[in-house]
Amino acid sequence: MKKLLALLAFTLLIVGCQANTDDSSASKDTEDMTAAEAKQQEINTIIEDGRYFEINGAIQALTEADLTEEEVAVIKETTTEKLIAEVDTLSESFISGDLDVNTYGNTLRDFETIELDGVPAKAEEARTEHSALIISRQAYKDGEKFLEIEYIDMAKTEFEKVIESDVLYEDAQAHLDDINNM
Repeated sequence: MKKLLALLAFTLLIVGCQANTDDSSASKDTEDMTAAEAKQQEINTIIEDGRYFEINGAIQALTEADLTEEEVAVIKETTTEKLIAEVDTLSESFISGDLDVNTYGNTLRDFETIELDGVPAKAEEARTEHSALIISRQAYKDGEKFLEIEYIDMAKTEFEKVIESDVLYEDAQAHLDDINNM
């Protein structure tokens, strides 16, 4: 029994030392940061991770932090610039076909709810600018679903809605050719 307790104590000591090592390296990273830099880093991580729905909470938390009005203003301005650039990046991914229509629409919806000047307007602008492409992508997606369940006429109708400027246009035309040759 004493050996078991000694082994348990030894294991806890080792685990505790490892935890202290991990904590000390993490605190060294944030030790050199001001409170404003730490908050900005936290928001940057949220943006990088694509957790846009958390932005409003992070911005509201700035008022509870020990920051000056100027520091809060700078963080909000920097965050706004990053988010506007992020809308452009997402739009480029959507146009190129790398981003699904539902993901794009849902992400724009997240941006439209962010309480920073200019961000909701930029998201709405992107939605309006790409509305024809959004409809086209949804039509292509619906066409594939109808084709899969063999609703051929409905699939044909959807594939016909795909616009020429859509990267999926040629694929839609190929599906239409296949349908017409059935």
